[in-house]
Amino acid sequence: MYSKLSYAVIQLKFLNIKFMVMELRMISEDLLKIIACPETKQDLVMAAPDLVDKINSLIEKGELVSRSGQKIGDKIDGGLIQKEERKYLYPIRDDIPILLIDESISLDSVS
Repeated sequence: MYSKLSYAVIQLKFLNIKFMVMELRMISEDLLKIIACPETKQDLVMAAPDLVDKINSLIEKGELVSRSGQKIGDKIDGGLIQKEERKYLYPIRDDIPILLIDESISLDSVS
């Protein structure tokens, strides 16, 4: 069957996957069901980790501004995107979604 070492590797891989899923779920499913885009009232979905990484890279370089034109200086922990239009990302910092239109990030400026 499996040696103790292979079993330990399988357990570590499972724990890593479990952690990654938990990391993607900074906002609970219940909260996602009741919050909406403040502008369009569309449902919001979690941003993919690679998009969050790309945004944080632009923030580090000082190349990203919010919709209000303010330079964004603080990295984000995650983001919420409009489910249908996918034009804007609302940042999540310290597990709190910032659902202010002026604080949102145009996804056109990220591509």
